[in-house]
Formats: sequence, C-alpha cells, structure tokens
Amino acid sequence: ISPEYQNTIINAIKFYFEKVLRGERQTYYISRPRKKYKIRPILSYEQVEVLMNSISNLKQKTVMQVMYSGALRTGEVVSLLTDDLNRKERTYFIRDAKGAKDRYITIPQQTINLIDAYIEKYKPTKYLFAGQKQGKHYSSKSVQIKFEEKIKQLGFDEALTPHCLRHSRISHTLNNGVKLEMASKNAGHSNVNITSKTYHHYDHDEMRQQFDDADEKILEKMNRHKQIATTIPQRPSLSLPIQEKIYHILLNGKTYILKEKDNKIIYAPEGAKWSIGVSSEKAIGWFKKKGATVMEK
Repeated sequence: ISPEYQNTIINAIKFYFEKVLRGERQTYYISRPRKKYKIRPILSYEQVEVLMNSISNLKQKTVMQVMYSGALRTGEVVSLLTDDLNRKERTYFIRDAKGAKDRYITIPQQTINLIDAYIEKYKPTKYLFAGQKQGKHYSSKSVQIKFEEKIKQLGFDEALTPHCLRHSRISHTLNNGVKLEMASKNAGHSNVNITSKTYHHYDHDEMRQQFDDADEKILEKMNRHKQIATTIPQRPSLSLPIQEKIYHILLNGKTYILKEKDNKIIYAPEGAKWSIGVSSEKAIGWFKKKGATVMEK
C-alpha cells in the first residue's frame, strides 16, 4: 500500500469518528508514513525538439506542442475550448482545472500558429481537440498511448509520461529567467513551494558549471592560504603533548569503554557511535543520566 493511500485510510477513520459519529475532535497518535518524493524524468531541450519534429500527424503534434508550451496537464489539454484562445494577448483560458480553479496561461506565437493550422484543417467546434464521439473531447488515454509510442520509437527513457511535458516546460522556463511566482501562477499551483520543490529540475550542465567555477575559487583560496602558511616562521610548541584518557563505564551489568583526546571522544562502543567527535563531558553525562558508573583509567 502506498504512503498516500495509507494516509487516506487514516484520514477516513478520523473523519468517520469525528464527522459521522459526531465524536469530539482529538489527536490520534498514529505513525504516518512519509511521502516519497521521486525525481520525475524530464525531456531536455533537444529531446523536446526531436519529439515535436518526429510527429507527422498534425492533431497529435498540436496536442503535444500545446501541452508543452502551456505546461498543461493531460486532462487540461483535452478539455480546451476552441473559443477560449485569445490570439491578441497570446493567452488560453483554462476552465475548471485541478482544484476547481480557472486560470490564464501564456503561450508562444509559434504554438498559436500551429493551432491555427490545425483549426484550418480539422475545423473543431466546441472542443479544440474533439474526440471520435460527437460533442466529446479527445481522451486522455489516447494522448498517453500516442506519447508512449513515440517515446519508445525515439529510444527515450520509457519512464517518461505525457505529464513530463508539463514538468519539462516549467523547468525550462525557470532555468531561463522566468520568475518562480510567474511560473507557479501559469502552472496553476496554489503554492510556489510546489513549483520549486516538485517541478523545478535544475539544468545539469549549468549546475555542473557553477560547481566547477566554485571549486576553482575554493582551490585558489586553499593554495593562497597554503603559501601564506609556508612564509610564517614556525615557533616551537610550548604545550605539553595531549594525553588520551580512557573511561570504563558500567551500565546494566555491562562494561563499556570510551576514549578521549583533547576533550573529544575518539572511540565509543557499538551502539554509541554518535558519541565520536562530541565533547567528553556531554558523552559521559549521557551515560550518567542512564544510571551508569563512570571510572577514569
């Protein structure tokens, strides 16, 4: 059972006792599973271009291009109404999207040109992408099947789904200067944190370059400090050599050994490895709180 489904069950039980049985609202101390955040694969700039150029069917190509350009969900792109396109403003009105929210999206001129070519050929009426049945829109399942067929044909990652077009578009715009708030609003997210945490995939080449530049500066500063250190005359140390201390700890009938150097724990028994590196006072104090007898050797 997925973490999301487990949380749904817990919430349903809570709802039943508090709302259906009209019980008092209270806190239930139940361990909830952590939601897994998996990195969804996205298309590179080159892959988007290859994908679009490989689609010969005008309707399928327009669906994919509109979905990418508008960062739309599959259900949103198939539900588009023909009259909701504003060519002058280069916007499309998205009705009753996820969370029962309406919004406007901005789309590039080249996508509008493709839509116009598609409309001239197919002459849709109510829905921009009409289905086989009269008065019905194109099915989300059809979009998924056509997308997966093309991905397999091109040899791309088969984990890619039509929703990855949305992820790709949001990441591409954010990585090329669009403000987070604008990208979030265009995507229809209620919170910019959703856009940043789930949808923003950093460009690996740009990230690698930035870290390479940082590493060059770090090495330069390290070498500079190393050169300064070699020019400073070394004075003989007047301090006494640091002695190691060993503590024997008796706890619950067992004897444990802690080793200390320079007031830091350098050796701890199995199960207490957290002690290594902490101050001796803190580590020994922890054992004493447990009722242990501590003897210095």
